[in-house]
Amino acid sequence: MGPVRHRPLVVGPLPLRCRRVTASPADPALSPPEPLSARETGREPSPAHEGVPPHLEPPLREWVRGYLGAELERRVALQLEVALTPRTRLPSQVGPPQRLAEHPEVDLLDVADVALQLDHELADELDRLEQERTTGITSSGTSRRRLVAVAALGKLLDDAHSAYQLDRGARPVRLTRRVDPTVQAATDEATRTADPTAGHLLGQAWTAAYSRTPDPTASYRDAIRAVETVARPLVLPDEPAATLGKVNAHLRQAHHKWELVLLDRDDDGSVEPLVRMLERLWEGQVSRHGGGPRSRDQTLDEARAAVQLAVLCVQWLSAGVLHRRTAAGGAA
Repeated sequence: MGPVRHRPLVVGPLPLRCRRVTASPADPALSPPEPLSARETGREPSPAHEGVPPHLEPPLREWVRGYLGAELERRVALQLEVALTPRTRLPSQVGPPQRLAEHPEVDLLDVADVALQLDHELADELDRLEQERTTGITSSGTSRRRLVAVAALGKLLDDAHSAYQLDRGARPVRLTRRVDPTVQAATDEATRTADPTAGHLLGQAWTAAYSRTPDPTASYRDAIRAVETVARPLVLPDEPAATLGKVNAHLRQAHHKWELVLLDRDDDGSVEPLVRMLERLWEGQVSRHGGGPRSRDQTLDEARAAVQLAVLCVQWLSAGVLHRRTAAGGAA
């Protein structure tokens, strides 16, 4: 039998727990160590491993065994549609195992991912940590047990060169596909510095594109909504319902009223590069209108490209790269 399959997990929204809290960019000095043999021979680093490779399986099973209490394990098994023998019964040689960590067919990454999303104790610890950061008041005796265990999981995946990493910024916390650190840092910075609504939408788009249960169509939709959130008040402040298509049409028609801080070879800050990016992002959303000749769900590659393009657009629009021209040609 192959790996146990399951339907995408849906966790109901909670005010704090489901918003994205952006972590600080990783320290470049903390890059993975390079073995002596690789340094001497010039061997390329090991590629990221899909699934659970043999060297990761034993420690990951040990982590699952230690992290899941009886109630959390029961809920995770139900979500994954995995049968377990209740712990109140004697183990059976023919029936299913009592623990997910001993199940021979379960996907351990799915177990860890779903456990993180369902763990209310972890959510409570994150809430308290966020409150302490906001107020500057540290509660004495505050438990960090779950946070320590989650940090250990993140280290485990990093050391094993897993294709997945711990997304500490997502709420709820989950596993996401590993990406280039520079891309991750740019996304975190855009999410942190943008308008809160735009940052939230950008975080949702990223999670839907890179999580263990991706939703490309929802990811693309939220990527566009994130750009619309920062573009509308800047370009069409009197039209709160304007779409990204309308914003882009205005920039194309009234291009002489706007400029970018980046100049071309003629020392002109033409908005054409931004218009092209917004146009491609808008027209690439083929899932927008159902029933049309081009209508279909977005692919995962389309969603990830859209999210990364949206990150750049949100950064530009938030940082003043686009501004109105003055009569003299300078910024208004």
